[in-house]
Amino acid sequence: MRRQQSRHAEGRGFPFVIDVRGTGVGTIGLWLRKMSEGIGIVGYSVSPAHRRRGFASDALKAITEFAWTVPGVERIELYIEPWNRGSIRAAEKAGYRNAGLLPAHQEIGGTARDMLLYSRIA
Repeated sequence: MRRQQSRHAEGRGFPFVIDVRGTGVGTIGLWLRKMSEGIGIVGYSVSPAHRRRGFASDALKAITEFAWTVPGVERIELYIEPWNRGSIRAAEKAGYRNAGLLPAHQEIGGTARDMLLYSRIA
């Protein structure tokens, strides 16, 4: 969280804690590295002890509504590893649609990983 606190001041995005009745259960952020293309990127995670309760999809719905108020955001993208069924369910429940597979799209732990692209358009 400390690392994320400076992101907004740096113009890189908007980090948030997913808070449920005073307990932080995860994080979500709207990132602006593709704003020149009108694209906001959302990333999120929920702690293992709090998964499968709808917190991710609720947070996605909320940050999506927030994102449409950010000048210049016309499209929101999510990048999800194909094996991550929980994240796929959360994205679809929040109204995101699968826009295709991006082979070797993102490096994680030194390995290029395939990603599913999910998106919504304003």
